[in-house]
Amino acid sequence: MLTSGLAKLRGIHAFDEGASLPEWFRRQFHSAEPLHRYSEAVRTVGGMLGVAFGVFLFVLFAWVISTDGTPLVFGVPAAVIPLAVFGVCAWSARAFAQWPSLAERRTARARSERVFAVGMIPMTSRYMVLRDAGVLFALGQDEEPAGIAWSRIEAAGVSSSQFGVGLTLSIDGDWYDVPIVLEVGGRAASAWSFAPVGAKAALMSAVEDALRGRVPLHVS
Repeated sequence: MLTSGLAKLRGIHAFDEGASLPEWFRRQFHSAEPLHRYSEAVRTVGGMLGVAFGVFLFVLFAWVISTDGTPLVFGVPAAVIPLAVFGVCAWSARAFAQWPSLAERRTARARSERVFAVGMIPMTSRYMVLRDAGVLFALGQDEEPAGIAWSRIEAAGVSSSQFGVGLTLSIDGDWYDVPIVLEVGGRAASAWSFAPVGAKAALMSAVEDALRGRVPLHVS
């Protein structure tokens, strides 16, 4: 996470049941039906990563063919270098997914709050903060936080993917899909986890545990 947006939430405890949701919250999360927007986001991100990897391989093979094999760089076949760089980048993305959120993790632990990063990738400035009275959604440091009392949430549903957990909320008759990529200081989506085996189920379990008993919850 690139901002210290959690710091701005200090002292915010009011959850007005009659307050309208901020426009940014409606714009980013409103869904035509439960988990529809999240499913589209998963397909889009997965497709983009697949296309990017396909282009990478195409360029690599075209380079090898055009050089009549592959030249040597310090005695190493040049084609191995971009493959090694790709592998290191993929490993780093998983190993250090939590590093940008160290400040947020300290803030969450100091307040004994459960905080989840909202988005499809770990580098995000959006947060979901669970409190006794309700749930807070924050977008960076410049937008007004959205505070929603638990009693205002009519139903909630969760579904998992390799990019995290899709949380859908029924609020005032409308559906809002919130993608959760990791718990601050906790589990990350399998696509970004250093230990991807079981990570998908672990993050799903963390979200379920945080919500169970607070709102009517459906797991798919």
